[in-house]
Amino acid sequence: MDDGTAVEMEVRPRTNGFLGRAIERTPMERFVGAIVTGGIVLVGALWLLEFAARGSTVWVLGAGLALLGLGAVLAGIGSELETEALVGRE
Repeated sequence: MDDGTAVEMEVRPRTNGFLGRAIERTPMERFVGAIVTGGIVLVGALWLLEFAARGSTVWVLGAGLALLGLGAVLAGIGSELETEALVGRE
């Protein structure tokens, strides 16, 4: 039932709980996170490729995860490269 009164709520930034600071990732943290996460996925996927029978569902899943992990690593590295350095402008 709406009686026309509004309730104000204080909005607080999300915190990580451990340190109590707001969760705001810097570009460097995103860079490192992408590389580490991509590397972990890539290593796990390569293990799947090594031990699964070639062509099996698990092997295909491992191949897809390997591509995903490699893409995350390359995206993390690419996020820190300067565009001018890639195209050769000074």
